[in-house]
Amino acid sequence: RVRCVVTWSAIDSFYRYADRALEDWRAQGRIDIPNMRTGQILWMDRDVLDDLEASREEYDLKAACARITVPFLALHGEQDEAVSAESASRLVEWAASSEKDAVRIPNTGHTFGAVHPWAGPTPAWERVVAETSDWFGRWLAD
Repeated sequence: RVRCVVTWSAIDSFYRYADRALEDWRAQGRIDIPNMRTGQILWMDRDVLDDLEASREEYDLKAACARITVPFLALHGEQDEAVSAESASRLVEWAASSEKDAVRIPNTGHTFGAVHPWAGPTPAWERVVAETSDWFGRWLAD
């Protein structure tokens, strides 16, 4: 049984593309997504879009959050270029839990300064780990 939830840099919607991008995705059969840090191009097939459209209700994060009744913490980098920091606030707002919080970590982005290959923790990374550990310790201690 889930007794608490923590998210890191989480999206608030799976359906987050402009109309033009959706048109191009359909026409080209894929969408390219550049990694903001490395410039690497990642992509998703048309199958992903088809699934998103066919399963919109199953992917409704607002509805999913409304079912969260356990303690919920959303952590997000204030300068996240991949996913708006507002996403954390929305997720927490939608949650049914009476124990919930959205924490924005200042001066950091989507990965809290972590890079691949791993180059060690950053102060932001250490704070996210500490916040997560504290949350779990608070709600999972028995």
